[in-house]
Amino acid sequence: MIKLCGVKKCFDGKPVIEDLDLTVMSGGICGIAGSNGAGKSTLLRLMTGVYKQDAGTIVADGEPVWENPTVKARFAYVPDEVFFEPGVNIKSLIKTNKLLYPAFDAEKCEAYAKEFELDIKKSVSSFSKGMKRQVALISALCRQPDYCFFDETFDGLDPVMRRRFKNLIIDNVISRGASAILTSHSLREFEDVCDRLAIIHKGKIVYENAADEIKSSVFKVQAAYGDIRDRAFDGLEILDIKTDGKVYELTVKGNKDDITEILKKTTPVLLDVSALSLEEFFIYELGSLGYGEKSSEKDTI
Repeated sequence: MIKLCGVKKCFDGKPVIEDLDLTVMSGGICGIAGSNGAGKSTLLRLMTGVYKQDAGTIVADGEPVWENPTVKARFAYVPDEVFFEPGVNIKSLIKTNKLLYPAFDAEKCEAYAKEFELDIKKSVSSFSKGMKRQVALISALCRQPDYCFFDETFDGLDPVMRRRFKNLIIDNVISRGASAILTSHSLREFEDVCDRLAIIHKGKIVYENAADEIKSSVFKVQAAYGDIRDRAFDGLEILDIKTDGKVYELTVKGNKDDITEILKKTTPVLLDVSALSLEEFFIYELGSLGYGEKSSEKDTI
């Protein structure tokens, strides 16, 4: 388990992470999403000990992360921008990893390279952006770490490769009881992958819960009526409501069957109640905090 309490990080006197609390349980996949400039990359660098926090504590299984080689040896971290020295190929990367990480599985790495049609003798710096990302992900997973940290995990990968690497991460987590922490701007990347979700905004965690909890407790509703008049939806916990003539669009919290039964009593001519996707929930959650299309900040830190 990784636990952050009251963590703060500033750059040039400006807080980027402020009074942040987060718990990542062992043996699962946690997705961290956030608006541009929210502090996702900084958060991962703090969790992996690349940066030292200015305040607060960060511990992994009870041990402090900062300047703790024993703890860091159990980590694998792939940053948002991967870099390889000119001339380095997968074959030389395997040799280096074997020296640095005793648990590194060289045979598995070669097998993955063959599976993904990556030439182990060719310079990685000559690969495409997506292929470099594949090499970095494979290398990290073959270290067999207890905790994998992937920043903008699937950036540069085409849809087919995204699906294959999602399955690869899931298989590694399940088979070894490891943990994976992923970040992304888009919650579409987390569908069917993450069992827990955290949303960061302006350096703070504004939401944290099981991903299944979102899909089973918050619903989008479309209800169309035969005439135009105000409707009362007594008994519903409405988070958001929009109207367009005879059509109502609602975001409702509660049990799906109960929501459906209440809405049927309002006699709609058309009714659809469906779970929010993680992306729709992300848009709603940040929208409720005033984050909108005018924001143009970049997550550069």
